[in-house]
Amino acid sequence: MVVLNDRIGAARFVTKTNANSLDTFKAPEEGYLGVIVGGRPQFETRVDKIHTLRSVFDVRQLNTLPKVVIIYGYQDDPEYMYDAAIAHHVDGIVYAGTGAGSVSVRSAAGSKKRKKPASWWYAPPAPAAAWSRPTIASLGWWPTR
Repeated sequence: MVVLNDRIGAARFVTKTNANSLDTFKAPEEGYLGVIVGGRPQFETRVDKIHTLRSVFDVRQLNTLPKVVIIYGYQDDPEYMYDAAIAHHVDGIVYAGTGAGSVSVRSAAGSKKRKKPASWWYAPPAPAAAWSRPTIASLGWWPTR
């Protein structure tokens, strides 16, 4: 939950929309859960999405979590970040790109080097993910029950 500027937002739906504005955190598609009035929360919306104990990502049976690294993208980012991740036997790689889901040529080449079998939870190669985070987008695929 994010409570700023007298607004209550679900952490899942709040995003930073401006690098310089104090009023930067917004929930453009889904809206806010409620507001703060007179120092007290007033909830106007309930969350129907699966979360917390009912989450589809159940870690209660796990002794350890998979080792996952985040590789941040930028113009002409190097391939060797993938080499380092693979050398450290990661189970997964998340590529945080520069925008619109783009991946640089060198980073794409680095991601293709993932040949090592991952741990118990995935077959080889170590999974990689790229994600585009537009300010306004629909997440209609998220399970509700």
